[in-house]
Amino acid sequence: MFTLSTKVVYGVAAAFELALSQHGRPLQAKDIAHAQGIPEDYLRQLLAMLKRAKIVESTRGAQGGYILRRRASEITIGEIMACLEGHPNFTRIRIKDHTLASYFKEREGEIEDLFSTPLEELALDKQKREQNTMYHI
Repeated sequence: MFTLSTKVVYGVAAAFELALSQHGRPLQAKDIAHAQGIPEDYLRQLLAMLKRAKIVESTRGAQGGYILRRRASEITIGEIMACLEGHPNFTRIRIKDHTLASYFKEREGEIEDLFSTPLEELALDKQKREQNTMYHI
């Protein structure tokens, strides 16, 4: 079974929270951690990795924090995954049978397609869900 690591899930959640930030306003790590339920110390490690990969940037000062370095429409889930865990690579192991090798190569492509979703799409989906939620008293 294909499973995603906690590192990837938390990294995507942190970037998602930044994508939701109003007008690209910097968010402090403690606020991201609280909003997404991520341990703050671990989050800081992930943000450092995302910063090295030029997915996020940080600003200092009282109004400082983290922001996405590019628009949310330009950052995919797969890019975040690759930054934190590397690209999925089923074909690095040599398989002698060409049918099996082709099968795994195709699955690798499908996984890349699956995670090609940009952060912006997730943010828009959240907005739609919140608009469609009706509260009855």
